[in-house]
Amino acid sequence: MANLNRIFTPFFACSGILLALGSIVMVQPIFAEVGLSLGVPSTDVRVSFSIVSLSYAVAFFLFGPLTDRLNIKWLGAFSSLALAVSCALLSQGQDILFFNLAISVVGISAAGIVSSMFPYMTKIAQEKQRGKYLGYCLSATVTGIIFGRAYTGVVADYYDWQLAILTYSVLCLFLFVVMLTLKPVSVTQSQLSMLGQYSQSLSLLKNTTVLSSYLAGFSLFIAYLGTLTFLTYHLVEPPFLYATSDIGWVSFSGFLAAFLAPMAGGFAQKYGFQKMVLTGVFLVLCALGELYFAENFIELLIGLLMLYSGVYICQPAVFFHITQLIPGNKVGAASSFYLLSCLAGGSFGSFILGMVWDQWGWAGITLANCLAVVITLILTLRRQPQPNFQPKETSI
Repeated sequence: MANLNRIFTPFFACSGILLALGSIVMVQPIFAEVGLSLGVPSTDVRVSFSIVSLSYAVAFFLFGPLTDRLNIKWLGAFSSLALAVSCALLSQGQDILFFNLAISVVGISAAGIVSSMFPYMTKIAQEKQRGKYLGYCLSATVTGIIFGRAYTGVVADYYDWQLAILTYSVLCLFLFVVMLTLKPVSVTQSQLSMLGQYSQSLSLLKNTTVLSSYLAGFSLFIAYLGTLTFLTYHLVEPPFLYATSDIGWVSFSGFLAAFLAPMAGGFAQKYGFQKMVLTGVFLVLCALGELYFAENFIELLIGLLMLYSGVYICQPAVFFHITQLIPGNKVGAASSFYLLSCLAGGSFGSFILGMVWDQWGWAGITLANCLAVVITLILTLRRQPQPNFQPKETSI
């Protein structure tokens, strides 16, 4: 029984992270369907994605200090319930205003799950397993982005977008029930006031190298989520003329590369994070070129596999580097900021790239995202100072 708990407890916690991140991007494949249903242009629904990403990013930062003051098991469980309710409300949206209000609550609820399950995983792990468990969490974040896009795309095409989101809420409700069974963990009361904890978290930004790493994650996700967002528009045009389900099925290709995420941190520790980032950036740039010239399914699949693989290699490697620059007691705050910067980059990218799409189409999107990836490379390859403390051995 104890062995089963050791398996299922981290699995359920990571499932929460997966569903939470999936809820952030689940609207991407169904821009056109939602816009048609609500009587607005699909570009207005793209703004809804920016809203949910921004609400997630802000809430994630605000939830951070609460994880030291509340029972994180219950925070995760009730955030799952809130996500189920907000998704159900979202599926009943009849106008864009209600839709945007509901999707902002989706982002806040998702942040409650992720901000609680990351520290929960570190608390249930043995000392030597913490890096490995953190790798599982990072893997769940990238896998969740794939799952959310694929699930709603496939279900919406076979039925409708309302049922796709409503059934997603059922998954979240099941998650709530499962999280009630998770074993409790101790609550470590901080000696700082809540304001002091926010101040301590913000102090990480004083380290210019850590700040550069956050900006690298920000620019990487401009390219990553920016590409996936506007790929939806590109694939409904010639030569593809894909239906919503086709876009959903294509998204499942990312699972073929998902195994790289847990290993990337270990590779960064063995070979150096800069080599891993260089490898990942090279793959992403190749992917952007391949996706630009792709004219059939095979070429599209190759481009997406390279895109996912490159991001899966870069993201854990950059985060591993961050953990080597800060004391161990700040890793939780650092992970919050890193995930915040990534999703904020995705939100910013989907918004600002809209103007690029309107003016220059897919070619402009490709060029802009290549520029964002090059910025990621510059930020990570700059000379790195040595930490002024002895970092712990960490494997992700």
